[in-house]
Amino acid sequence: MDPPQESGVVMKRRSGCRARIGLLLMTAFFVACGGSEADPDAAASDAQPLADGSMDASRADGGVPDGAVPDAGINCPPGIICVSTFPYHDDNDTSVSTSRQYDSYSCGASIDESGPEIIYRLELTQAGFLSAAVPDDVPGVDIDLHLLSGPDPALCIDRGNYGVGAHLEPGIYFLVADTWVDAGTELSGPYALDIGFIVPPVGDCTMTTDVVDRISGPSVTLPATGAMVLEAHLVTEDDDFAPANQWPTSFWDGIPAHYVLSQAATGFVMGREQPWCPQESSEFGQGATGQYVPAPDEAWYLNMLWSSRPTPGTRMIVRLPGGGPAIVAAAGYETGPGDTNHLGGVTEEIHFYLGTGHLDDLTIGFAADQSLPLGPIRCAP
Repeated sequence: MDPPQESGVVMKRRSGCRARIGLLLMTAFFVACGGSEADPDAAASDAQPLADGSMDASRADGGVPDGAVPDAGINCPPGIICVSTFPYHDDNDTSVSTSRQYDSYSCGASIDESGPEIIYRLELTQAGFLSAAVPDDVPGVDIDLHLLSGPDPALCIDRGNYGVGAHLEPGIYFLVADTWVDAGTELSGPYALDIGFIVPPVGDCTMTTDVVDRISGPSVTLPATGAMVLEAHLVTEDDDFAPANQWPTSFWDGIPAHYVLSQAATGFVMGREQPWCPQESSEFGQGATGQYVPAPDEAWYLNMLWSSRPTPGTRMIVRLPGGGPAIVAAAGYETGPGDTNHLGGVTEEIHFYLGTGHLDDLTIGFAADQSLPLGPIRCAP
């Protein structure tokens, strides 16, 4: 194995749990960390770095799965799955792994991860956004993800019960699929891992000056910065409901299939958690247009309490106040939120990429270039 090293990190995402805003009641949100573990603030870890070649094979057959290749010119260390091409998928099982290198990580030091783990070595040849996700869909199994800047649990960039993500510079990184231990019980078992890597295209992030009249409250002059709600999902043209002209019967009806569809349509890997938007006076998952939404637009939609909605698909820029990562969002499909103290709302995909959460401040405005592709963008100087 290579000696411990710390790769350059452009922007560290918020370590810890992803806030889940579930619309279980039409009048209230609940917020809970994914899974049953808590995600405390980062703290130092007593775990030791990996030893060169000290790990037994983490796969039952001792092999490397299709799509995982040794890093250029370097033999893959024993017990490590080396990945340098993306997107990448692996169906694996921690219960057959004999690797127990890590018991805890600096981003979540009090969480017991002493069960068996499987370790991935990731080679990035250019800067971009790396993300990984594991669905929580096997009863009695709880696999958490940890993204490290080197082979040492003290070098934790991000951890999550369902997914991790970070804006990274070229280099070698490590991803650990580790087994959570609940009061002495190891919840090891099978899991399906997806790893994605996005290099945003360069584009013009110039925003035009516009006045948006709202259904209630004062008008807003864009570009503007303010609190952005974490929005739920809308039914798309590609969801199973569309051919029969039907809609979900509950917040969660068909939502796992929607997550798979959204990832395929956008190429964006993350641990999606949000339900369909509330029924209110329409249907579950039905936006203000009353129509099914194109799948790529749904993943990157933005809404405001506009009195006159923009044409569906109108491009808007969403970015962190002061600059940094940015998203080209699709406006015109939904209206809200009703609280005029909030500037608008964006999807969990947008919040995840930008490293923000429910009611965090973002800067938004209409894109001067309406031909921009939806999704992540690197703003031209």
